[in-house]
Amino acid sequence: MKGSFWGQYRENVFTYITNLLQGDLGQTIFEQPVLYEVGEYVLRSLLLISIALIISLPLGIAKGVFDFRHAIERPIYWEMEPPL
Repeated sequence: MKGSFWGQYRENVFTYITNLLQGDLGQTIFEQPVLYEVGEYVLRSLLLISIALIISLPLGIAKGVFDFRHAIERPIYWEMEPPL
């Protein structure tokens, strides 16, 4: 029984990789090609990523500049003398 499971597993993996190399990602549970589903959501994801980058990049740079300009000279933790 153990040999048949691994034999079927190996066959399934081989079939999946063969199909993947041919550009076939398989079917969804709704019998639609996975490539169609991926294509439908990739543009939405890229739009969301672009908006997040446009918002976060200037804010992150501004915060870094602010922190640099308003930095207070503080001793480094491991260079401090221990309290008595």
